[in-house]
Amino acid sequence: MLARLDEEYRSGVNRFDQQGEVLHGIQDEKGSLIAIGGINQDPFCARKNVARIRRFYVHSMHRRRGHARFLLRRLTTQAATAGFHSVVLRATEPTAFSFYEAMGFIRIHGSETETHGLSL
Repeated sequence: MLARLDEEYRSGVNRFDQQGEVLHGIQDEKGSLIAIGGINQDPFCARKNVARIRRFYVHSMHRRRGHARFLLRRLTTQAATAGFHSVVLRATEPTAFSFYEAMGFIRIHGSETETHGLSL
């Protein structure tokens, strides 16, 4: 995931630089990146008021310490402040499904582009 984030940023495909978009990271006490995630305007939705959580990742050695919760809350707060009405995402891991649902996201069935959504 991090290689894809780097590749998309360098090529200009996704720099999280459109209106309301943001990319946040968390560093440990040594300055190493341990978590990252961003919001984009949802490229799969015609409505401009839908944000998408993108490139959300917490290093395996730093999981289950509250970093993901902190980062996700920060991203959803940023999305609401930027004027988005909802946030969607596409999770691929069953453990991620449980995490997002515990954070208030609702499971979306029958969509190829999103698995969870949250009204802001």
